[in-house]
Amino acid sequence: MKKLLFLLVLTGFLASCEKTVDDRREEDDISIQSYFNDNSINDAEEIGETGIYFRITEEGDNGDLCTPTSIVRVFYEGYLLDGSVFDMRVEGEDDYLESYLGNLVYGWQVGLPKFTKGTKGQLFIPSFAGYGNQERQGIPRNSVLVFDIHLVNFFQ
Repeated sequence: MKKLLFLLVLTGFLASCEKTVDDRREEDDISIQSYFNDNSINDAEEIGETGIYFRITEEGDNGDLCTPTSIVRVFYEGYLLDGSVFDMRVEGEDDYLESYLGNLVYGWQVGLPKFTKGTKGQLFIPSFAGYGNQERQGIPRNSVLVFDIHLVNFFQ
């Protein structure tokens, strides 16, 4: 009985030490807002109340927007708020990413449908909409992600 009580108390203590999802989201938003201030970004827009932000740096065509079921072809550079690059597919090489949008991180699924073919812009993705508490090569857990994206084309 004492062991069970100890385990219940220990479990409750450990659970109280974990940050809640709301705490994490608030911290991420504070970090994103600070990044905007530090980099004089005043044209980023939040998508609904998701905590995911986008900005268009170069308009594409005036055609259709991609959808979550689109196959997208993009060049991109992904980095952390401190500027550390963790992945890229650069223009000038035929090494673009082509994938179903639905197979990519949630932040892309929400953000890329704001882009038309040819659009260049940025996505600012809070940790929950990126890789969450999973550590990836070059990406610490609970990291806010920034992507410079060129949506070259998409197919329905």
